[in-house]
Amino acid sequence: MTTRVRAKFTNGYIVPLERLDIEEGAELSVDIDVESSDSDQKRMEKTMSAAGGWKGRRDPEELKRTLYQARLSGSRERPIL
Repeated sequence: MTTRVRAKFTNGYIVPLERLDIEEGAELSVDIDVESSDSDQKRMEKTMSAAGGWKGRRDPEELKRTLYQARLSGSRERPIL
């Protein structure tokens, strides 16, 4: 039987956050997935603070021209057969 429950680690013990329908003294196999403590709002703030970090550092049109020219000139190494 497999059951998935949320739990909290407190004072060195794993404490289930919901009632378990398991016989007292039963041996268990436990896999632990640690969830992020960041809220959705905090994760969104981190994402937004990183967005556009390259802005003003490169000219997008120049970058496109450089990439296009590199493709035309065959600057990639060809595989050895």
